[in-house]
Amino acid sequence: MTYPPGFPIHPSTPFGAIPPQPQNRRALTLVLGAIVVVLALVLAAGIVFVVKARKGDIYVPGLTLAAANDPGIDPFTDPVLVAGAGNLPGNVALSASVGAPDMGGRAVNGTEAGLYATGDTSACDTAALSDRLMADPATAAAWTSVFGISTAAIPHYLNTLTPVVLTADTWVTNHTYTSGRAEPFQSVLQRGTSVYVDAAGVPRTMCSSGNPLAPPVSAPLGGYRLEGQPWPGYQSREVTRIAYNNQNVTAVSRTSMIVPGAPTPVAETSGSVLQLLNFLTGEILPRTMGGLLDLSGLPPLSELLPTPADLNTPFAAGTDEDAERNGLLEAGNPAAAPAVVERAAKDNGLPAVAPASDSSEQPGSGASGPAEAPSSGSSENPASPKSESESPASQTAVPPEIPRSAPPADTSTYEAPPPAETHTETPTTTEPTTSEYVPPPEESGQAPEPPAEVPYSSPAA
Repeated sequence: MTYPPGFPIHPSTPFGAIPPQPQNRRALTLVLGAIVVVLALVLAAGIVFVVKARKGDIYVPGLTLAAANDPGIDPFTDPVLVAGAGNLPGNVALSASVGAPDMGGRAVNGTEAGLYATGDTSACDTAALSDRLMADPATAAAWTSVFGISTAAIPHYLNTLTPVVLTADTWVTNHTYTSGRAEPFQSVLQRGTSVYVDAAGVPRTMCSSGNPLAPPVSAPLGGYRLEGQPWPGYQSREVTRIAYNNQNVTAVSRTSMIVPGAPTPVAETSGSVLQLLNFLTGEILPRTMGGLLDLSGLPPLSELLPTPADLNTPFAAGTDEDAERNGLLEAGNPAAAPAVVERAAKDNGLPAVAPASDSSEQPGSGASGPAEAPSSGSSENPASPKSESESPASQTAVPPEIPRSAPPADTSTYEAPPPAETHTETPTTTEPTTSEYVPPPEESGQAPEPPAEVPYSSPAA
């Protein structure tokens, strides 16, 4: 007789029968499902972040701080700096009173006398820059794309530029040579950086890297995030940008401001002259632009070079990605992204990650003109009795660190003295509270003297 099989008998061991293993497939499935859900949530959060960044709700465009003559990453060429020729002394800097408050910094005419400095020799080797660009067709094509010229026009265009040294931290649109193209980014070049400028006084190329430069975006400085290490003395309010071709920084009612119109004097392609500061002698001397290359062995140029005015417009990006990185609304549109404008208003015009030393005051609010204008032969002795008859503002506007002499007459427009009504700002009630206890008839002869000194001591403070 046969019997049906019973329950399976588990093999025995010296320690007893082996117990049956639990069926945990379901538990394992639940664990794996939970992991998949978590990963999906993380991925979804990343997608949301990217989408918001591209809409301008989270992404903050960068403003790179470039130390003096730092080539940075992905430069176009090796440096073409002339050793020792462009070493700006530490006490030479553009006066904080030059220019007009604009977009969180200050705007200055590119033809402003003393805006740029030079020594006895050129700070950069123009021939070397031309040779290095022409030796690499891919680099040359990317470089010329910034200016809208052909590679054959490189020597001719460089021959219209002049090497100078910046006397102020300057805001530009910089470019790196990345993946065979000129990739734009917003940057502040430190005072003391050697660059090439055109006849309009607009920086066009860095001598330390060969990077092509363009005017900055037309957006508030406070909408950006500082990238890089701020140098000693950096102030966002003192960052300078060159006025565009439809802007003129001038004095209106003794206040420097931007008015519609071309900067004065109007720059032209050839034969233009810039007033450069010789940082070795302190003199401001005229300098004819360009003419540093021998073009006799080159074929005639078959194209017209763009004028400095044509190129002096707010930066507009070529792609949406470049527009986003530079704080702009969209490709081909120079308008700032709304999020950039809103962020600047919210942060009082100061960029994100600004150093604690940054001032919340607008530039140029403390004085009405550049320091060099009062020099009419008496600037060497500002404490002379003659200076007391001049405007108090002209006294406070003379920083000891600017060794300029014999400035041109056109800079005096920023040195106009304030109206006489400023004397009334000194309250006559600082000591009138004691006048009730002092007999006026007896000491009236000496009373007029203190008020006469108060207006001049108050502005000096």
